[in-house]
Amino acid sequence: MDSNLGTVIVTGANGQLGTPLCERLSAKGYTVVPLTREELELTDPEAILRVLESFEAHTIYHCAAMTAVDDCETQQDLAYAVNSIGTQTVCRAALRMSAKVIYVSTDYVFDGLSNEGYDEFDDTNPRSIYGRSKFFGEKAVLASSPENIVVRVSWLFGPAGRNFVSAIIDRARSGKELKVVADQRGLPTYAPHLADKMIEITESKLAGVVHVTGTGNAVTWLDFARSALKLANIDHPTSATTARDYGLPAPRPNCSILHSRVLPAFGIALCPPWLDGLSDFVEQYPAS
Repeated sequence: MDSNLGTVIVTGANGQLGTPLCERLSAKGYTVVPLTREELELTDPEAILRVLESFEAHTIYHCAAMTAVDDCETQQDLAYAVNSIGTQTVCRAALRMSAKVIYVSTDYVFDGLSNEGYDEFDDTNPRSIYGRSKFFGEKAVLASSPENIVVRVSWLFGPAGRNFVSAIIDRARSGKELKVVADQRGLPTYAPHLADKMIEITESKLAGVVHVTGTGNAVTWLDFARSALKLANIDHPTSATTARDYGLPAPRPNCSILHSRVLPAFGIALCPPWLDGLSDFVEQYPAS
């Protein structure tokens, strides 16, 4: 292990992705500056500049965001302040530090109307405030430096914090009714697999936009839930519902399938199958 790989900053360090990313960066020999939401207030541009510029880092992994999709619809000013203006300010700090920004974005930058999914060269068309605010964050990152990288992901889950899989398992164990959306499809992404791939991408010659998701067959949320329960040996009935009947405020993409043309072009392998990640997650999940 090389112990002189320099200093990197991870925002959202205690989140779903930030936690395994910090662990893996440290294991590789990087000096990691983990910044939580409390330590980096993304609605305060002056604080962002002051905090980030106090470190001599060569890379900023910008994982922090307002990701509560429905809250973004009702708190639009906050969504843009965090995801758009906050990201733009992170990029300003990075320029002053001569640091590269690795920005985590989302399938929500697409409208989800495709039947086949989206690659890095398809046109964006976000339908929700969350998607729009993240898209403007993407624009800021790409305009700031040709070395920066936008990593779009979908259906993220992992051991750190609450997520769809943990919610499904806990609800089934409690005996509560499980109705799960069956008219939206995507490729789940296991956070530890994504963290490994983000480091590999950062260390490569790649720049610009790249899609990184779990591989395997695309599934609906209902399929995903049933796979989790099967792996957890939980026999609990699940029934199908539609996104319309579920009645959430923010529109969701019907198709969240992200393909990558960029990773193969740079000789970088795709992520492992999402089912492998799900198996690993369930194996580690507390028994009760």
